[in-house]
Amino acid sequence: GRRFVVKLDEPSQPEHATSADVIGATVYWAAGYHTPCNRIAFFQPDALEIAEGAMAGKGAEQEPLTRALLQEIVALGHARADGAVRAMASRYLPGEPLGPWRYEGMREDDPNDVVPHEDRRELRGSYVVASWIDHWDTRSSNTLRMWIDPDGDGRGHVRHNFLDWGDVIGTDAGPLGIPPRRGHTYNFHPGHVFTDFVTLGAMPRPWRHVERGPAGELLGYFDAERFDPEEWYPSVLNPAFQRATERDMAWGARRVAAMGPAFVAALVASLQLADPGAAAELERVLLARREKILKRWFRRLSPLTEPRLEAGAGGSGTARLCLRDLAVATGIVEWDARPYWTRAWRVEGERRVEALEPFPLRRRAPDRVCALLPETDAGYLIVDLTGQYGEGDRAARPARVHLARAEGGGLQIVGLERPYELTPPGR
Repeated sequence: GRRFVVKLDEPSQPEHATSADVIGATVYWAAGYHTPCNRIAFFQPDALEIAEGAMAGKGAEQEPLTRALLQEIVALGHARADGAVRAMASRYLPGEPLGPWRYEGMREDDPNDVVPHEDRRELRGSYVVASWIDHWDTRSSNTLRMWIDPDGDGRGHVRHNFLDWGDVIGTDAGPLGIPPRRGHTYNFHPGHVFTDFVTLGAMPRPWRHVERGPAGELLGYFDAERFDPEEWYPSVLNPAFQRATERDMAWGARRVAAMGPAFVAALVASLQLADPGAAAELERVLLARREKILKRWFRRLSPLTEPRLEAGAGGSGTARLCLRDLAVATGIVEWDARPYWTRAWRVEGERRVEALEPFPLRRRAPDRVCALLPETDAGYLIVDLTGQYGEGDRAARPARVHLARAEGGGLQIVGLERPYELTPPGR
């Protein structure tokens, strides 16, 4: 049969621990990472059966698991009026466990592990995903490598999993005064400590004079009002996060953008929270933090994505290069308040770049913008398409699409860049 790890809620924070693990696993899985399958479950204590030889505890402190001891454990959880106990059931990961992985270095005995972990975009960019749900405990102890060998012939591979999100969405765990600081500073931040010392605590801090929100114990101090996407901190230094660049953050923001209001609503509904008001507050906070993330990390590099070529209407020879604008798709900028402009170049020979006249633009609801490509015999085209945040915006940067002539004679997309600067290609 299937095997699960079952977790119960802390008496001091009913419904939190179980909800947190479901949120973390679901969000990270939706962002493209490997995670266990975590779900909310309810059970009647009398339905539990004790396997022969079952033990409780760890190491030398183990003792036989008796019915009385099991009842003591279950009694610590949160029960509904009908006596059913709320739990989080986490299905065992497939494969053989190899221990945790780290956010830096490589594993010498894994031939597929060839990029230092601190330089991997999916780990650097996971800062944005972690900040969204306030996953401040990003230590390697909350990861697990599994050996996957489906055929049993020794020719398998290592799968890197994230796990254990009991810290997210406002846990109250920790010494007195620590929970309000989570996500706003490290466990020990020398710079913050020094500033507070020399100013005698006069520097405003987001963790001072705060109160829990309308969701009370469930969300602790998890909110959107104090959240700053650029000033979010895990509990300890994370090598991958420290090396993250604007590109890594924008990549992570695109992962968060894919999880829209419908996703968030379904996620919160899956938690089966007893208080509809608390559920509504959780949904509001998640969406508000998401909006802040997108407004910040879509600002300096282009949020235009998913380039594709489309044939001209009616079979005409005028092809269109279309991109999806995530700033419009996610609602952080209004469609009518979004000016676009293009630049284009043809490349011949040894990188001889020749500027072309700007291509005409067409908007296509709900969130696409298309550049009409001219009929040309150029072997290589480079097209910049930029969306501005209002007239006069000079900070916006383009999505730069590379097109090459295919063997059949038509153009095909061969690359997408998001330059930091407005300089033409080749300079």
